[in-house]
Amino acid sequence: MALRYGLPIFLEDKTGRLSGSDFVDLYDRMRLLYRRISRDSARTTYGIFTNSDYHTPVITLEFGADNSLGSVRVGRSNNMVMDNYLSRVTILARCSFIYPLNITNTS
Repeated sequence: MALRYGLPIFLEDKTGRLSGSDFVDLYDRMRLLYRRISRDSARTTYGIFTNSDYHTPVITLEFGADNSLGSVRVGRSNNMVMDNYLSRVTILARCSFIYPLNITNTS
């Protein structure tokens, strides 16, 4: 088994908007853009883009009409239920976070 080394990435939100954010690494090594792609009465879809391709999302997040959890698609893979990526941090806090995803260029 080969060891993998890397530097941690610390992202800072440059916009502070809920409708779309621009996350930039503190050392300007990486940029992730979080944008709403579509919205209708049945669902809302967000895309996460990298600085190399602003037209094709690396990750697609789809939520229900009442902001309920929906599906996640990483790259060109099939949609998966969002519950598979969530992990409860603590029972007292009652908050969940999207589990770390391996973001790689799929093209």
